[in-house]
Amino acid sequence: MSGREFLEEALQFTIEKICKSGLYIEVETSRLPGTPEEEINENCRELFKHVRTIWSEIQRAKTKCPVEFRRMFGHLKSAIVKKFDLEKDTLERHHQVARYTCVSGFIFLRWICPAIISPKQFDLVQDHPDANTCRTLTLIAKCLMTLASHSTTEQNTKEVWINQLNAFININTNKFTDFINYVSIIVEEQDNEELPKREDTTANYFIDLPYELAQLSRWCTEECTVNNVITKTCHSIMKKPRMN
Repeated sequence: MSGREFLEEALQFTIEKICKSGLYIEVETSRLPGTPEEEINENCRELFKHVRTIWSEIQRAKTKCPVEFRRMFGHLKSAIVKKFDLEKDTLERHHQVARYTCVSGFIFLRWICPAIISPKQFDLVQDHPDANTCRTLTLIAKCLMTLASHSTTEQNTKEVWINQLNAFININTNKFTDFINYVSIIVEEQDNEELPKREDTTANYFIDLPYELAQLSRWCTEECTVNNVITKTCHSIMKKPRMN
């Protein structure tokens, strides 16, 4: 699986530790009726300790992002910048963030967060985590997805963990954009020696490659008008007859 080295470096140590200990963290008051406020606050501190750890490891592992992924993300970002004319300095911030969210949607929604929620499927742990541990992993993934969406959540909430989530996002916004910029640079062939090579490994779980390629190619052909290697490849895929 291309990108496996990145996932192992970014996630495996902490995810294994969480799963082996059977760590259960709950922070939503609706799931904790009658729980003292101080206990909920302690749960929040514990949750964000792990969120910050994983986020730091993701940033450190950025050099392991495969060159194929970086090229794809780079072309995707360039297409969005050109399509929506994002080079203009007059555009408001919520327009400018599209260059980052178009990439983070792929990296986090389809890659990093699924590996956090289902670590066994990505060969990060040997056994499936139990329900309580899955809840902890889901909360961690939810925090990272909110960071990846480049937006804070409702400010007038009584949920302590939401307030801490907003603080986490505000503190890490610049680090997030730096990470996206790094993994979405269009890399030339002569730079390949400094980048991780594609691993010749086989995933031990099922990936519906035709379906995933169809989803990607459909998105590119419908949303991207820039004529580059990504859109050319997607158009060629869409034109090929289905093989039985």
